[in-house]
Amino acid sequence: MELALQQGAKVVWLPTLDAVNHARVFGSGGTYGFKAMTLTSRRKTEQPLFSVTDANGKLTGEAKEVIELVIAYDAILATGHISKEEILAATEFAFGAGAKRVVITHPELATPKLDLPTMVQLAKAGAYMEFCAVNLLPTFYCLSLQSLIEAIEAVTPERAILSSDGGQPFNPRPPEAIRIVVQSLHEKGVPLETIRKMCIENQKLLLGL
Repeated sequence: MELALQQGAKVVWLPTLDAVNHARVFGSGGTYGFKAMTLTSRRKTEQPLFSVTDANGKLTGEAKEVIELVIAYDAILATGHISKEEILAATEFAFGAGAKRVVITHPELATPKLDLPTMVQLAKAGAYMEFCAVNLLPTFYCLSLQSLIEAIEAVTPERAILSSDGGQPFNPRPPEAIRIVVQSLHEKGVPLETIRKMCIENQKLLLGL
């Protein structure tokens, strides 16, 4: 990871498909429970799973080291597919250590399926909520357009990001996926200035562009 940061990597994700929480939600690591979204592996041993907290719910030393490196290189810490409890532990440590760029990865997905008060709590602490277009489409459907609008209003557009999270063979291509959601938001009355902030300006701010 540090080699990547030294070469200019901008984002570090905490465990995703290999997270203990991902396996708990979807039945196993490396899968979403159906063939098109299951990773194949030639490993002879079982794929390891990772948690950022220990049996007592405390952040592990390894997780702290990763977060400290992200801060040292002024990169973005993204929460991946860890649980709500892990997110709260990781963000508390990160902000306490001086983190300026923290993104809560698709808070609406089953991993971590954050409730609105928790999203607001994290946004007030300084985190950005990354809402994903594919999670409004049939295969990954996690929330309605109205629920997305309510979440954006609750955390405020200043702390919201819209991304596609696309690329799956059964979904529209990423630009089209996000276009569908952006146009739908605008048809429902979300101003273009707000959409631009969530699709362009906040990302530029996070990336230092």
